[in-house]
Formats: sequence, C-alpha cells, structure tokens
Amino acid sequence: MPQSPHIWIYAADPSHVNAAAFLASSLQTQATAQIHLAGCGETAPKRADLSGVICHSDILTAVDLITRINTGGPSSLVWFGPPNFSGISDFPPNASGCILFCNLGQADIPNKRLGLFQTHAERLIKKATDLYTTSQSAAERLIKVGIDADKIHAVGALQTAGSVPTVLGDADEFTALKGRSQWSAVNIHKSELLSVLLAHKAILRESHRMLLILSPSDARDEPDFKSAISEMGLRVARRLDDEIPDNNTAVLLADGPDEYARWLSMAPVCFLGCSLMPEHRGSDPMPAASLGSAVLYGPHIADYLGDYGQLATAGAARIVRDADSLATAVLQVSNPQLAAQMGYAAWNLVSTGAEATDAVISRLQKWIKGLKR
Repeated sequence: MPQSPHIWIYAADPSHVNAAAFLASSLQTQATAQIHLAGCGETAPKRADLSGVICHSDILTAVDLITRINTGGPSSLVWFGPPNFSGISDFPPNASGCILFCNLGQADIPNKRLGLFQTHAERLIKKATDLYTTSQSAAERLIKVGIDADKIHAVGALQTAGSVPTVLGDADEFTALKGRSQWSAVNIHKSELLSVLLAHKAILRESHRMLLILSPSDARDEPDFKSAISEMGLRVARRLDDEIPDNNTAVLLADGPDEYARWLSMAPVCFLGCSLMPEHRGSDPMPAASLGSAVLYGPHIADYLGDYGQLATAGAARIVRDADSLATAVLQVSNPQLAAQMGYAAWNLVSTGAEATDAVISRLQKWIKGLKR
C-alpha cells in the first residue's frame, strides 16, 4: 500500500506565521495528505480550524524540520520567507517531493549583479519547484539570476486570515431584530460579565433601544448569566428557553461557542471576550473579521497578538480596558459610517491574498495527483 503523502509548511520567521497557518487550515479540506505545520513554536495561532493539522511546536529550527521530513514518506515542503538555510538542499531525499517558496520579497533575493549571491541561496532557489513572489519586481530579480520564468508566480502575499465561518440555523429567525441597533459580546468569560453588563447599562443611557447579544464562553454558565442580568435590572430573553426578544428586551442571552458565527453576523460591532482579565489570553478575532464586524477587544490577547495587531493597523479593531471604555467604544463605533469602515477594513484584511493561496493549493493538488499515477 502506498504511503500517504505529507505536506510540510514552515514559517521561517514570525511575520509569516499567519499565512502558513491559514494555508495549513485550507489544505485540510482540499488535499488528501497529512498536513504538518512547523516553525511557529509558541507563536502558533490557537485556532479551532487547525484541528486536523499536525502542529509541531517542537520543531523550532530548519535543521529539525529537514531531519523530520526525511524520515517520512513522500513529502513536499512549503517554505514561507527567505531561503536562508543551506540544509534545504538535502530535501527531498528522492524525486517525489517538491519545494515551494512563498511570500518571497525582493529583499529576500540577493542581487547577483552586485556579487552578493551566496552559493547555497542560489542553489536552493534554483532547486525550487515553484516560487511565489509578493511583487513583480521580486519576480524580475529571480529571472535575472537565471530562474526559469515558468517557475515564478508573482501572485502577491498569501492570505493570512480565516474565511467566512458558517452561520448556523434559520437565517430568518431574528429578522425582527434587524431594524434595531445592537452590539454583540461573544465568548464572554464569567469574570468579564459584570464589566460587559455595566457597559451596556451605560450604553442604554445614551441609546435606549440598543440590544446586547451576549454569548458566554462556557454554555454551562448560562443560568448564572441570566440571573446576573436580571439582578442588574435588565430585561433578558434566553435563546435556550425559546424566548423571543421584544422592543423592551435589553439583553439576548445567546447560545455558546457552537453558534458564535450567528451572533457575530447579527451586529455590526462585537466585543470579543476572554480578553479583559490578566488570566485571559484572548479570542480568535478572524471569524468576526471575516463577517465584516468591527472588533473590540481587551488587553489580554497573548494567543492572538499578531492577528489583533493586523486588524488594529488596518483600522478594523480597537482595544478597550474596562466597562467605561467598552461603553464609549460601542457608542462611537455604532455610528453606521464608522462601523461600515471598520467592518470593510476587517473583511478586506481577511480576503486579501486569497488568489495567491489558491495558486499554491492548486500546485500541491497537482503534486498529489501525480503520485497516484
């Protein structure tokens, strides 16, 4: 029986971690191979969409990577970043695998005309099956150093963020709420609940009909959430009890993690929980960004620093630190024009690079198909 093919994806430095992780996630459903992700170490994204990927947190150097690859079956290597490791010349041990260099920028390619081309770098680049550059100028430099133009693809940087998640359930179930201003607070830990409710009370003083869609991080906390909401003097409708919000409902207590996509899709502004307290490490912001939601988040996001950094730089996310700043941010970002600007910036960040990622996936699918002949 032929061995299952392996696709190894390696991020040469932290700036390429998100692109490498997204490619690995996409390949789970689009390639009949074992998918491996390495080179990320402790910076590997904590994402549910990597559940089918073998993440090697112990492989921190390219030396470890090549040693591990060469002990397995037919393998291909997708390398993100500059070709700066001579050991890649030892891969593959046979002719079955291919090497793809992705996100190659002009600065990653030494200029042969100036005599700066290191011998091993030139050998690696020429050994590559395909090279995917971030710009046309990088592609032109590869041609000048003698790379076959058929191997070079000026596709831009690969996609770094997740695609739009599936929105579960009846799409028309909450149609009556669409004409009402609302914001969502999703993946809320019980230690953050008081801050979220105090923020909502402050919001209601300025925007009397604003509805909060509140979704806990643990569904087992729903009864305690409902009691706390009632004790705050806020009228609550609980989805699990089939209670339908009316015009006087202040909080819709929504389902937990299984239906986060639904709640993210309903409101133009969302606060992502597990981020306000020092013991927290953040929530994955990319599902919200992919749905075009303006993102608010707390300061404790250690597991997703890179993702939030990209969103904040793009103007799609804002940090808050307590109930007062959360209330202020919700009221400001709820302005339709600003919410639309932030939501578009989030969606644009998520979708940029999709064609480049598809090109790499297509090349790997071609390799797998060739193995079966």
